[in-house]
Amino acid sequence: MLTIKNAQKLIEDYTHLIGMAFKGSPIDALIIMPRNDPEFSEAERHYRRNIEKHGSSIIYPAKEENGYTVMAIFRRKLIKSSGELYRTPIFEILSYHQINIVYSDYGINL
Repeated sequence: MLTIKNAQKLIEDYTHLIGMAFKGSPIDALIIMPRNDPEFSEAERHYRRNIEKHGSSIIYPAKEENGYTVMAIFRRKLIKSSGELYRTPIFEILSYHQINIVYSDYGINL
C-alpha cells in the first residue's frame, strides 16, 4: 500500500495525532510496519519486546517496496506487562476524526 517514503510523509503530515484520543485512548506513537505477514507479526513481536527503546516513529523492513502501513500505537505503558500491542491503522484514525486526506498525495490510487 505505501512505500517507505510515502509512509514517512504520512507520519510527518499527521504527527499532530500523537496525544489525540481515539475511542478513549490517547495515541502514543505512529510506527511504520510491513503490511503483510510474516513481516507484520515479526514487527509486532519486536516492538513489544523492545518497547522502551522505541520513539514515536519506527520502521521495520518489508519485502515489497510498497508493502508498508502506518499504525497508531495506544496504551504503550501496558504493552510490556500485557503482551498486547494496542494498534489501529492511521487511516481508521483519520476517518474516525473526519480528517480529509488526499490519498494520491501518498501514492495510493483508490
